[in-house]
Amino acid sequence: MNKTELIAIVHNLVAIDHPEVSKKAVAATIETLSEVILATVSGGGEVVLPNVAKVALKSRDARVGRNPRTGEAVQVPAKRVLKFTAAKALKDAVAQHDAAQEKSV
Repeated sequence: MNKTELIAIVHNLVAIDHPEVSKKAVAATIETLSEVILATVSGGGEVVLPNVAKVALKSRDARVGRNPRTGEAVQVPAKRVLKFTAAKALKDAVAQHDAAQEKSV
């Protein structure tokens, strides 16, 4: 699903109870949400998206790695990496979908 499809789906769901909400307003809300997530996570914080995931930065220490071609020891510098932890509700939904797929085969 791309951004345009997401906006259309959210708009259709919101319009059921709030027909006055435009696609433009939904697009602005999604854009603002993206900006908040980017600013929070890049600043070292974490964002919890209920029933979806937790997104945060994790620090990796410097370590000694190996060049796969030569076997030579190489110093790998410390860095920050993005960590995405799926919520239990998302994991359960995927497992339920997989179980339904297995039954239909």
